[in-house]
This record gives sequence, structure tokens and C-alpha cells, in this order.
Amino acid sequence: MQKIYRTILVSLVFISAAVQAEETTVALADPQSGNRYREERPAMEKLDAMAEQKTFEIIQQSSSLRLNVDSPIGVIWINIDDFEGSFSITNNDKHSNMATIDVNARSLDSDFGFVGMVLRGEEFLDVENFPRMHFTGRSIEWYGDKHAVLKGDMTIKNTTREVVFYVELIGAEIASIESDRITIKATASIKRSEFGIYTLIPLVSDSVNLYISMDAVKKQSPFSIASSSSQVDP
Repeated sequence: MQKIYRTILVSLVFISAAVQAEETTVALADPQSGNRYREERPAMEKLDAMAEQKTFEIIQQSSSLRLNVDSPIGVIWINIDDFEGSFSITNNDKHSNMATIDVNARSLDSDFGFVGMVLRGEEFLDVENFPRMHFTGRSIEWYGDKHAVLKGDMTIKNTTREVVFYVELIGAEIASIESDRITIKATASIKRSEFGIYTLIPLVSDSVNLYISMDAVKKQSPFSIASSSSQVDP
């Protein structure tokens, strides 16, 4: 009888250990083959994803930020010369909330000199009182290796609205970004009336189209900095 009790006790111990091990694993699927496998230590998986995150800083000199609007004299193109920002891309987690663009509204100009002056004036952007425009990305979701939808908040004249950019990664793929420099193109459409700019509507279109071409260089991550520091001889 004691042997039977001992056998039952040992079996219960093994069952309990198996259940605990099951709770510490995550079931994943290989997107290529469809085969399922089990990955242990999900906390380490998250750390690996963080380590693979790449942050890029916009190179203003070789990037462009333009917008256009329909008017009685045709399509008016507007250039913005002074802006900065950064964004992050991850290989594993395709939902990232790290993207920022900060614009000096005073740098806005047009091929028609008087148009730039009017747009910077009080009736439109009022750059004397609102010298900055800002965009903060809240999420980016990739569709395939090169295309994504970036959703975020744009602030113009202290008014913030959601804006959706359609993004294309040029000359690289999201799954295998190894270069220290990449190019991204992004487009969006906004209604200026949503930011409190009503002047000359409908004579001048309410819809404004945004076009961004960004060359960006990879910033050194904290993981790389820590690794380099640890290798320095005392």
C-alpha cells in the first residue's frame, strides 16, 4: 500500500511540474511553413524584440516635406525647409508607437512668394503665435515588407487631430533592415478646417495633401552603447 501511495505522489508531482511548464511557454506559428512550435521564456522574447528595434533620425538636408492645395490659379505647392524627427522600426513587433516630426512653421514657403507670405500670416497658420507644427505617431502597422499605415496625432495652431499616413519603405524590406541609412516615403490628406483654418474655403480647397520623403540614418541604441562601454578597458 505504501508503494502505491508513493507512486501516486510521484505522478502528481510530475503532472504539477508539467502544468507549470505549460504556463511559461507561448504557442507561436511559423508564418512561412504554418508549423506551430513552442517558444519558452516569453520575457526573453520581448527583450530580443526590443534589442532588434532600430531607431532612425531624419536627415533634413536630403529629405523633403511638401504639401499642395487646389486653388483658382491651379495646384499650389508649398515647401517646408526646417523640420526634424525620428522613427523606429522593429523586425518582430510590427506595431510601433515611436515616430515624431517637428516642423518650424516659419520655414513654410511657395514658388509664388506672396502665397507663402499669406499662408504664414494671421488668417492661415499665424506663425508668430504658433511657430511649430508637430506630429507624433501612435502606431504603425506593416502590410507586407514595404508598405504600412502610420496613425498619429498632428498639432497645428494648438489643435490636435488624428492623421493617417500611408508609408512606403524604399530599397529595403521590414524583415531584413540591416542598412544604417534608409528612405521612407509617406503621404496623407488633411482638412485644414479641422485645425481651425477656414479662410477662403471653398475658393481654396479645404483638403491639403502632404508628401514626405525621408532619408534617415540609424541611431546607436542603448544596447549597443552598453555593449561598447562594457568592452572598454579600465
